[in-house]
Amino acid sequence: MGPFETEAEARQAAGDVDRAERQRLLLDACIRASEPVGAYDVKVIEWLADQPPAICAVIAGLIRRAHDAASTGRID
Repeated sequence: MGPFETEAEARQAAGDVDRAERQRLLLDACIRASEPVGAYDVKVIEWLADQPPAICAVIAGLIRRAHDAASTGRID
């Protein structure tokens, strides 16, 4: 997901999803990155899920792209 050049692109990618779907999107990005998710992490993800779908899409996309880049050696 992403990179996004505009908020409109992020809104389009996110679609009109409810809070539970936004939370799942963020958790899935962390799980896909094979990162353990602690209790406080979940609280922050729950807080983020209260944000607009476009913001959640950007955050999830950043997590996924950072993981992908690290796993392919594109970043240190």
